Amino acid sequence: MVLLALERGEELLTNNMVQMGHSVTDVYEGNLTPQAIASHIYSTLKKQGLDHERNYQDWLRQEQTHYRTITLSDQSQWTLLEGHSEKYIHIHPSRYSPLSFRVKSLTLQSAVWVLYEMKKLPRELALKDEDIPFVNAIRKKRLQASPLHTNMTIGNLKKVMERFRKIQ
Repeated sequence: MVLLALERGEELLTNNMVQMGHSVTDVYEGNLTPQAIASHIYSTLKKQGLDHERNYQDWLRQEQTHYRTITLSDQSQWTLLEGHSEKYIHIHPSRYSPLSFRVKSLTLQSAVWVLYEMKKLPRELALKDEDIPFVNAIRKKRLQASPLHTNMTIGNLKKVMERFRKIQ
């Protein structure tokens, strides 16, 4: 997403940040593309006759939880929920699924914006403890978030950014 934003403009990031919510997010870090994930899930549903909205909704409602889980070829697990509008299938990585990690939304949003800003500069993409003022300026400008105060608080952000660099 960060690389696309560099190509297409930061509006792409801004629009996607709104969708992240304010709690926690599960992030898939496997090798399947979003298109491959969607295709695999849709073909699995189609084989079961669940490629029509009404059938899909009835299938979900058979469970008290109103969601189902599908395991893909890479062993990642995906939660299927009822979507909205014409996109009646809503998917996201399952909680504690193989090949995913859970992160607080503000940490995730901070990591994405910091990577975006770092990629615009001629500098190494590794975050250092002395970068706290740089991070805080981005958090204030992009997220209207409170500043990080110590090297300890930057640790989770560093971990998430390192995982993102491996994915890209």
